[in-house]
Amino acid sequence: MIIGVALGGKLATGWAIGRLTQLSKRASLRLGVALIPRGEFSILLASLAPAPLLDLTVILVLVLALLGPVLMRWSE
Repeated sequence: MIIGVALGGKLATGWAIGRLTQLSKRASLRLGVALIPRGEFSILLASLAPAPLLDLTVILVLVLALLGPVLMRWSE
């Protein structure tokens, strides 16, 4: 569930910014997909949290990093 929320949030953010800046629907989709594999800052913040949260964050970032290129290819 957390992965879905993170993926959807990044995709929606990129889509919204793309549409607000008058990009095409396709370009907006690619912008949203390009945001998916980003997560370095999440690991930095999670390092300040309890161990279970750090583990969850690392898994989340890893899954999104692996999904990002696949979804980018799909969005072409």
